[in-house]
Amino acid sequence: MKAYGKVILRSITRSKARFFAIFAIMALGSGFFAGISATAPDMRQTVDSYLDRQNFMDVSLLSTLGFSKQDVQAVSHTKGVEAVMPTWSEDVMSHLANADEAIRMHALPEKGAKDTGSSSMNRPVLVSGRWPQNTQECVLDQKKSLVKQSLKLGDEVTVREQVGQKLLKNTKFKVTGFVQSPMYLTFTLGNTNIGNGQLNRYMYVLPQTFSSSVYTQLAVKVKDAAQLNSFTQAYQDQVQPVCSRLTEVGKQRSPLRKQEI
Repeated sequence: MKAYGKVILRSITRSKARFFAIFAIMALGSGFFAGISATAPDMRQTVDSYLDRQNFMDVSLLSTLGFSKQDVQAVSHTKGVEAVMPTWSEDVMSHLANADEAIRMHALPEKGAKDTGSSSMNRPVLVSGRWPQNTQECVLDQKKSLVKQSLKLGDEVTVREQVGQKLLKNTKFKVTGFVQSPMYLTFTLGNTNIGNGQLNRYMYVLPQTFSSSVYTQLAVKVKDAAQLNSFTQAYQDQVQPVCSRLTEVGKQRSPLRKQEI
């Protein structure tokens, strides 16, 4: 055993450069593996903390028939629901940067983006400029505007609604600010049924900009879900039963909503 140890020691001392090169490669590989292993959990925790700060919804309810106040009440009385935020959104077209672009318009939270109550969800972050003060003003997504460099504060955006749609009180808006939204965490903004099928930008306006009394979306917070990491199975187990109950509420309310129309 002593002889074997001497052989190993001799092989190291005779080729120190090779030994330290192999050692450095192993150390680098181990460090890289440890870093990669820690990156994913850290990223998930960072995203979860950001979503909590902006009071991101746990469940989004959409309907082609829209939601009446009775629908909102039925959802809010569902077991496990902590809060409901009825809101509006619409996909429109606009000619920007020498091309037609699809824009998703959202109503700002009813009580304002700075409101910290549980009923004010999906709060965007103002990056520059100011919030809209009337129905002729808007804020746009910061990321797309920076990349395309096509819009600046004070510019005017004219939008076109789809044929047969009339949800907006006006179609011309002055850009007063740029925002980041918890609803859009990736560079790709999502799909739409207008234009080429891809969303190009998103926009926020005051709720009063929408003329319809029927809501297009309900954002829902689930009781005791905020304290859980949204990337864990525990969170899914907390939210899924509420989703199932809301599905049943939808089945009950749909015929009634059709009768109202």
